Amino acid sequence: MKVDEDKLDLSFVISLVRATSILWQASVPLGISRLLLSYLLSLISLSMCFVSLFTVFCVSVLNLLCLCLNVCVVL
Repeated sequence: MKVDEDKLDLSFVISLVRATSILWQASVPLGISRLLLSYLLSLISLSMCFVSLFTVFCVSVLNLLCLCLNVCVVL
């Protein structure tokens, strides 16, 4: 069975939102500062964006190398 990537991405986002909500509600009884929690969640989000951008960059570089190799082989 083929998994739709959009549905997979959406389920990941929903899970992340649910986990964030649980952490937010539990932060006061656990004695965790909500400011600290916001900071940590921001760091996690930024690191995920960085990993995504780095992956796109690597794929672009590989595609460029493949293109250059194909041009060299033809010449």
